[in-house]
Amino acid sequence: MRGLAHAALVLAALEGSAHAYCRTRTCNPQRDLCSADPLTSCVTTGLETAWRRPCLSFSLDTSNLRLNQVDPILQIVTRAFETWTSVQCPTTNEPPHLTFRHEWGPVLCGHVEYNSAQGNANVVTFRNEWPYFGAGNELGRTTVTYSIDTGEILDADIEINNEIEFSTADEVPAASFDLQSVLTHEIGHFLGLAHSNAGETVMLVEYREGSNYRSLRADDIDAVCDIYGPLDPSSICDFAPVNGFSAECAFDPGSGGWCSAEPSRLPGRGAHLALFVGIVLGAVVLRRRNRRRT
Repeated sequence: MRGLAHAALVLAALEGSAHAYCRTRTCNPQRDLCSADPLTSCVTTGLETAWRRPCLSFSLDTSNLRLNQVDPILQIVTRAFETWTSVQCPTTNEPPHLTFRHEWGPVLCGHVEYNSAQGNANVVTFRNEWPYFGAGNELGRTTVTYSIDTGEILDADIEINNEIEFSTADEVPAASFDLQSVLTHEIGHFLGLAHSNAGETVMLVEYREGSNYRSLRADDIDAVCDIYGPLDPSSICDFAPVNGFSAECAFDPGSGGWCSAEPSRLPGRGAHLALFVGIVLGAVVLRRRNRRRT
């Protein structure tokens, strides 16, 4: 069996640039010799990643949320997903062929994982202790699992850094980090987008306090419309994740269990996968007073 691979997409923003969006590709610049566009730094080698199914589900891990937070945060998460599906594509005047649904209620497992032989869930989880480098600087990250052979996305999990104090207010306060804006960015990674160098877009790698990225910019709209196009009326909706839905962490007798696996440990469990898949991590980092925090 061939193992998993992963790469961190934490890139510097280019001020004043107006180039087009970037796609996540199967060529991973953290481990491979990939070609890149000299103007945009977008990887041009390998297959572009995307979901092949028009109907997708997401699940909220509520284990680190207070009871009175669950419903308001679920509403924010839902609005962030709807941001990407409610736009009108400029060439067709129709929305993208995507539908998201919070289908099965809260999950019991907030770990980042993809199971090749058991049920799955596309999880949105909040980490009280950020387990990655740059805990005070990283707002969130998304782990996308895809087929190396086809580029098809199989699973996506979003992690939000609960050590950061986010605003959930209707209006974005001037000195706060807006949860819905950060989620909207991470869902772009969920859909197969890399970071953009096209000025003030949702997929910009850095986020300023008080910034409002709840609505897609023209570059973001071009991206989702080019990738997913208009909805095919003959398509069949199945919101179940790959191999069906599971609210619990997986347990594989051959591997001793995957429940505790984090992205940094993923290569160690790859020998137990029947598919050759890749892992790409997309993260957004904060910027205060127009400067990147270090």
